[in-house]
Amino acid sequence: HVSTLKLVEPSENMIGRLREKFTDTDNVTIIQQEFDTLVRDTPAGSYDCVILVNVLEHIEDDSTAVSECMRILRPNGHLLVLVPALPFLFSDLDAAVGHYRRYTKDGLSSTFESASFSIELHSYFDFLGIFPWWVLNTLGGAIKFNPKLVNVYDLVFVPITRWLEERINPPVGKNLITVG
Repeated sequence: HVSTLKLVEPSENMIGRLREKFTDTDNVTIIQQEFDTLVRDTPAGSYDCVILVNVLEHIEDDSTAVSECMRILRPNGHLLVLVPALPFLFSDLDAAVGHYRRYTKDGLSSTFESASFSIELHSYFDFLGIFPWWVLNTLGGAIKFNPKLVNVYDLVFVPITRWLEERINPPVGKNLITVG
């Protein structure tokens, strides 16, 4: 059960969509600010849970950001992180959207453990997305998402991937989720 939710978004084009979506939701606060700036100004022990979805790869000093998340969490709090995985997939598109890195399990584990987190879940996902990303973006040099290809991927590959990965934990994937 979530009693309050703070959504942090620095992007001008995304903040409007969030505000529109949660206009009539009293327990949701939307903040337009860089995550690392917000965290630095947050008192210790303020939150039960911090969720970073495609955020950590945009922060140059990710180790400090994870340590700051530990600081602002209450005892037994959780940090949930979803990041792009596999450094060999790093592409011009990653750079164009402001990514500093793509992660490996070992690298992200080390970042979490350095901040005194114990890892409860650590899993790759989107195995089927590796090859198309590599071909289109890493080799092909795309610097924007092709909406038609994204729709095809979402309609065809996402349901297949979801079905497979509910049954088999993939040994590798285009993304990585970690809970500490």
